[in-house]
Amino acid sequence: MHSATGVSFVVFFRNLKEEPIKTTKKIQQAMSELPDINFEIILLRDGGEKNYFVEKFLAETYLPNTVKYIELCESLGVAGAFAAVIESVKHSHTCLVPGNNPFTATSYINVTRNFETHDAVLGYRTNLMATRPLPKVIASYCLMRLIRLIFRPKLNYIKDFHGLNLFRTAHIARFVKYGSGHGIQISLIIPIYFLNGSFHQVPVFNNMMRNGIKDKFLKFPQLKHIVNVTRDLIRLKKTYPFRGIEHKF
Repeated sequence: MHSATGVSFVVFFRNLKEEPIKTTKKIQQAMSELPDINFEIILLRDGGEKNYFVEKFLAETYLPNTVKYIELCESLGVAGAFAAVIESVKHSHTCLVPGNNPFTATSYINVTRNFETHDAVLGYRTNLMATRPLPKVIASYCLMRLIRLIFRPKLNYIKDFHGLNLFRTAHIARFVKYGSGHGIQISLIIPIYFLNGSFHQVPVFNNMMRNGIKDKFLKFPQLKHIVNVTRDLIRLKKTYPFRGIEHKF
Protein backbone atom coordinates (compact mmCIF):
# COMPACT_ATOMS: atom_id res chain seq x y z
CA MET A 1 0.00 0.00 0.00
CA HIS A 2 1.42 3.35 -1.23
CA SER A 3 5.00 2.17 -0.65
CA ALA A 4 6.58 3.22 -3.96
CA THR A 5 8.56 6.45 -3.72
CA GLY A 6 6.77 9.06 -5.79
CA VAL A 7 3.89 11.53 -5.78
CA SER A 8 0.18 10.88 -6.17
CA PHE A 9 -1.67 14.04 -7.21
CA VAL A 10 -5.29 13.80 -6.05
CA VAL A 11 -7.32 16.36 -8.02
CA PHE A 12 -10.65 16.83 -6.27
CA PHE A 13 -13.67 18.57 -7.77
CA ARG A 14 -17.44 18.73 -7.90
CA ASN A 15 -19.69 20.31 -10.54
CA LEU A 16 -16.84 21.66 -12.64
CA LYS A 17 -16.48 21.44 -16.42
CA GLU A 18 -13.09 21.56 -18.16
CA GLU A 19 -11.09 22.90 -15.21
CA PRO A 20 -10.00 19.44 -13.93
CA ILE A 21 -8.59 18.70 -17.40
CA LYS A 22 -6.61 21.96 -17.37
CA THR A 23 -5.35 21.06 -13.91
CA THR A 24 -4.26 17.63 -15.13
CA LYS A 25 -2.40 19.12 -18.08
CA LYS A 26 -0.58 21.58 -15.80
CA ILE A 27 0.57 18.69 -13.59
CA GLN A 28 1.69 16.67 -16.64
CA GLN A 29 3.60 19.69 -17.94
CA ALA A 30 5.33 20.07 -14.58
CA MET A 31 6.26 16.41 -14.25
CA SER A 32 7.74 16.38 -17.75
CA GLU A 33 10.36 18.70 -16.26
CA LEU A 34 11.10 16.16 -13.50
CA PRO A 35 11.29 12.87 -15.41
CA ASP A 36 12.97 10.95 -12.58
CA ILE A 37 9.93 11.28 -10.27
CA ASN A 38 7.30 8.56 -10.42
CA PHE A 39 3.80 10.01 -10.29
CA GLU A 40 0.13 9.36 -10.82
CA ILE A 41 -2.87 11.66 -11.12
CA ILE A 42 -6.15 10.65 -9.51
CA LEU A 43 -9.14 12.66 -10.68
CA LEU A 44 -11.61 12.53 -7.80
CA ARG A 45 -15.21 13.64 -8.41
CA ASP A 46 -16.78 14.28 -5.02
CA GLY A 47 -20.42 13.71 -5.90
CA GLY A 48 -22.30 16.27 -7.96
CA GLU A 49 -23.06 15.98 -11.67
CA LYS A 50 -21.22 13.61 -13.98
CA ASN A 51 -18.36 15.31 -15.77
CA TYR A 52 -18.58 14.41 -19.44
CA PHE A 53 -15.61 16.64 -20.28
CA VAL A 54 -13.36 14.53 -18.06
CA GLU A 55 -14.82 11.28 -19.36
CA LYS A 56 -14.21 12.35 -22.96
CA PHE A 57 -10.66 13.45 -22.14
CA LEU A 58 -9.86 10.10 -20.55
CA ALA A 59 -11.38 8.18 -23.45
CA GLU A 60 -9.62 10.13 -26.20
CA THR A 61 -6.21 10.84 -24.65
CA TYR A 62 -3.31 8.42 -24.36
CA LEU A 63 -2.48 8.32 -20.64
CA PRO A 64 0.03 5.52 -19.95
CA ASN A 65 -1.15 4.30 -16.54
CA THR A 66 -0.61 7.71 -14.96
CA VAL A 67 -4.19 8.97 -14.71
CA LYS A 68 -7.23 7.31 -13.15
CA TYR A 69 -10.72 8.53 -12.38
CA ILE A 70 -12.66 7.88 -9.17
CA GLU A 71 -16.29 8.99 -8.85
CA LEU A 72 -18.12 9.21 -5.53
CA CYS A 73 -21.90 9.02 -5.88
CA GLU A 74 -22.53 11.37 -2.96
CA SER A 75 -20.45 14.35 -1.89
CA LEU A 76 -18.40 13.65 1.24
CA GLY A 77 -16.66 17.01 1.43
CA VAL A 78 -12.93 17.47 0.88
CA ALA A 79 -11.77 15.59 3.99
CA GLY A 80 -14.35 12.82 3.60
CA ALA A 81 -13.49 12.31 -0.06
CA PHE A 82 -9.79 11.96 0.71
CA ALA A 83 -10.54 9.55 3.54
CA ALA A 84 -12.53 7.43 1.11
CA VAL A 85 -9.79 7.17 -1.52
CA ILE A 86 -6.48 7.51 0.31
CA GLU A 87 -5.96 3.73 0.36
CA SER A 88 -6.15 3.77 -3.44
CA VAL A 89 -3.06 5.92 -3.96
CA LYS A 90 0.15 4.03 -4.68
CA HIS A 91 2.94 6.49 -3.93
CA SER A 92 4.76 7.53 -0.77
CA HIS A 93 3.58 11.16 -0.92
CA THR A 94 0.27 12.73 -1.91
CA CYS A 95 -0.38 16.26 -3.17
CA LEU A 96 -3.83 17.74 -2.52
CA VAL A 97 -4.92 19.63 -5.63
CA PRO A 98 -8.13 21.64 -6.11
CA GLY A 99 -9.61 20.81 -9.50
CA ASN A 100 -10.41 24.37 -10.55
CA ASN A 101 -6.93 24.90 -12.06
CA PRO A 102 -5.67 27.34 -9.41
CA PHE A 103 -1.89 26.78 -9.71
CA THR A 104 0.80 27.20 -12.35
CA ALA A 105 2.96 24.36 -13.65
CA THR A 106 5.94 25.92 -11.85
CA SER A 107 4.06 25.48 -8.58
CA TYR A 108 3.83 21.71 -9.06
CA ILE A 109 7.52 21.59 -9.91
CA ASN A 110 8.38 23.48 -6.72
CA VAL A 111 6.44 21.23 -4.35
CA THR A 112 7.65 17.96 -5.88
CA ARG A 113 11.34 18.71 -6.34
CA ASN A 114 13.34 17.10 -3.48
CA PHE A 115 10.19 15.94 -1.66
CA GLU A 116 11.47 12.50 -0.61
CA THR A 117 12.91 13.28 2.83
CA HIS A 118 10.07 15.52 4.03
CA ASP A 119 6.84 14.66 5.81
CA ALA A 120 5.21 17.80 4.41
CA VAL A 121 6.03 20.26 1.65
CA LEU A 122 3.98 23.43 2.04
CA GLY A 123 3.58 25.63 -1.02
CA TYR A 124 2.90 29.16 0.17
CA ARG A 125 1.01 31.36 -2.26
CA THR A 126 3.00 34.44 -3.26
CA ASN A 127 0.51 36.35 -5.40
CA LEU A 128 -2.77 36.11 -3.46
CA MET A 129 -3.61 39.81 -3.65
CA ALA A 130 -3.41 39.79 -7.44
CA THR A 131 -5.26 36.54 -8.08
CA ARG A 132 -7.75 35.74 -5.33
CA PRO A 133 -10.99 37.50 -4.29
CA LEU A 134 -10.14 40.01 -1.60
CA PRO A 135 -12.62 38.60 0.98
CA LYS A 136 -10.93 35.20 0.64
CA VAL A 137 -7.47 36.76 0.93
CA ILE A 138 -8.57 38.46 4.14
CA ALA A 139 -10.06 35.20 5.44
CA SER A 140 -6.79 33.33 4.75
CA TYR A 141 -4.81 36.04 6.55
CA CYS A 142 -7.16 35.99 9.56
CA LEU A 143 -6.98 32.19 9.77
CA MET A 144 -3.18 32.27 9.68
CA ARG A 145 -3.06 34.88 12.44
CA LEU A 146 -5.55 32.93 14.55
CA ILE A 147 -3.58 29.67 14.26
CA ARG A 148 -0.36 31.47 15.13
CA LEU A 149 -2.05 33.01 18.15
CA ILE A 150 -3.53 29.75 19.42
CA PHE A 151 -0.31 27.76 19.01
CA ARG A 152 2.13 30.62 19.56
CA PRO A 153 4.99 30.75 18.94
CA LYS A 154 5.51 27.26 17.50
CA LEU A 155 3.66 27.68 14.19
CA ASN A 156 4.76 31.24 13.49
CA TYR A 157 7.20 30.09 10.82
CA ILE A 158 4.48 28.61 8.58
CA LYS A 159 3.69 31.06 5.81
CA ASP A 160 0.42 29.61 4.45
CA PHE A 161 -1.97 26.95 5.71
CA HIS A 162 -4.09 26.57 2.56
CA GLY A 163 -1.63 26.65 -0.30
CA LEU A 164 -0.52 23.79 -2.53
CA ASN A 165 0.56 21.13 -0.04
CA LEU A 166 2.13 17.69 -0.29
CA PHE A 167 2.20 15.19 2.59
CA ARG A 168 3.57 11.75 3.30
CA THR A 169 0.70 9.46 2.35
CA ALA A 170 0.88 7.49 5.60
CA HIS A 171 0.20 10.70 7.55
CA ILE A 172 -2.85 11.47 5.43
CA ALA A 173 -4.19 7.94 5.97
CA ARG A 174 -3.72 8.40 9.70
CA PHE A 175 -5.19 11.87 10.22
CA VAL A 176 -7.59 12.69 7.37
CA LYS A 177 -10.52 10.87 8.97
CA TYR A 178 -10.59 13.43 11.77
CA GLY A 179 -10.85 16.44 9.45
CA SER A 180 -13.98 18.37 8.51
CA GLY A 181 -14.24 19.46 4.89
CA HIS A 182 -11.95 22.42 4.22
CA GLY A 183 -10.25 21.89 7.57
CA ILE A 184 -8.23 19.09 5.99
CA GLN A 185 -5.06 21.15 5.60
CA ILE A 186 -4.75 22.19 9.24
CA SER A 187 -5.93 18.70 10.24
CA LEU A 188 -2.73 17.39 8.61
CA ILE A 189 -0.22 20.18 9.18
CA ILE A 190 -0.71 20.55 12.94
CA PRO A 191 -0.57 16.83 13.89
CA ILE A 192 2.48 16.29 11.66
CA TYR A 193 4.14 19.27 13.35
CA PHE A 194 3.54 17.83 16.81
CA LEU A 195 4.95 14.50 15.63
CA ASN A 196 8.15 16.45 14.92
CA GLY A 197 7.77 15.84 11.20
CA SER A 198 10.13 17.35 8.66
CA PHE A 199 8.66 20.43 6.93
CA HIS A 200 9.81 22.22 3.80
CA GLN A 201 8.26 25.43 2.42
CA VAL A 202 8.42 26.60 -1.19
CA PRO A 203 6.77 29.43 -3.13
CA VAL A 204 3.84 28.65 -5.42
CA PHE A 205 1.80 30.83 -7.72
CA ASN A 206 -1.92 31.11 -8.35
CA ASN A 207 -3.18 31.39 -11.91
CA MET A 208 -5.02 34.60 -12.71
CA MET A 209 -8.63 33.68 -11.93
CA ARG A 210 -10.56 36.92 -11.51
CA ASN A 211 -12.96 37.96 -14.23
CA GLY A 212 -14.26 41.27 -12.94
CA ILE A 213 -15.27 43.46 -10.01
CA LYS A 214 -17.74 40.87 -8.72
CA ASP A 215 -15.08 38.15 -8.52
CA LYS A 216 -12.62 40.55 -6.91
CA PHE A 217 -14.79 41.93 -4.13
CA LEU A 218 -17.95 39.85 -3.70
CA LYS A 219 -16.73 36.24 -3.50
CA PHE A 220 -16.77 35.40 0.20
CA PRO A 221 -15.79 32.10 1.87
CA GLN A 222 -18.80 29.84 2.32
CA LEU A 223 -20.19 29.69 5.85
CA LYS A 224 -19.93 25.88 5.98
CA HIS A 225 -16.23 26.08 5.13
CA ILE A 226 -15.65 28.58 7.94
CA VAL A 227 -17.57 26.34 10.36
CA ASN A 228 -15.55 23.26 9.34
CA VAL A 229 -12.20 25.00 9.77
CA THR A 230 -13.27 26.45 13.13
CA ARG A 231 -14.46 23.05 14.33
CA ASP A 232 -11.16 21.44 13.39
CA LEU A 233 -9.14 24.22 14.98
CA ILE A 234 -10.95 23.76 18.29
CA ARG A 235 -10.43 19.98 18.10
CA LEU A 236 -6.74 20.37 17.31
CA LYS A 237 -6.17 22.78 20.19
CA LYS A 238 -7.73 20.26 22.59
CA THR A 239 -5.68 17.43 21.10
CA TYR A 240 -2.36 19.25 20.88
CA PRO A 241 -2.10 21.73 23.75
CA PHE A 242 1.01 23.88 23.83
CA ARG A 243 4.16 21.99 24.68
CA GLY A 244 7.75 22.80 23.88
CA ILE A 245 9.51 20.52 21.39
CA GLU A 246 12.52 20.70 19.17
CA HIS A 247 11.34 20.81 15.60
CA LYS A 248 12.93 20.05 12.22
CA PHE A 249 12.51 22.48 9.33
